[in-house]
Amino acid sequence: MEIKQSRHSHVHQHTPDRLENPDRVRELNPAATLHQVEGDVLPVPDRSADLALVATVLHEIPEKAPFIREIHRLLKPDGRLAVIEFHARITPFGPPPSERLSQEDVITQLETHGLMLQDKFELGANFYCVILGKS
Repeated sequence: MEIKQSRHSHVHQHTPDRLENPDRVRELNPAATLHQVEGDVLPVPDRSADLALVATVLHEIPEKAPFIREIHRLLKPDGRLAVIEFHARITPFGPPPSERLSQEDVITQLETHGLMLQDKFELGANFYCVILGKS
């Protein structure tokens, strides 16, 4: 998979306590725009994102369908979504196993909303990653 370097990144945060170090984000990417998001609509134009990264948060979203539709809206026609989640089994850290999503469940939920699996892999002993695209 080729990752193109972007001139600009958006970092969206639903809860103010989650983005623990905004200064570090700006240090790593001075062009990053940080957004405090309320509700289900992200302040990003339609079909404007090459890549959306949802890292260890999908399991926390009670109503996943509106969130997935919003990600689908902002992805370009050839855009990709990368989801990183905790394995559903017990790991040394992370949410209780009863709150976790299996890799198969994540793939099924995303494919239901018109995204197609492009890759899946382990990220060490605690996480997995799935990559889906609009095309």
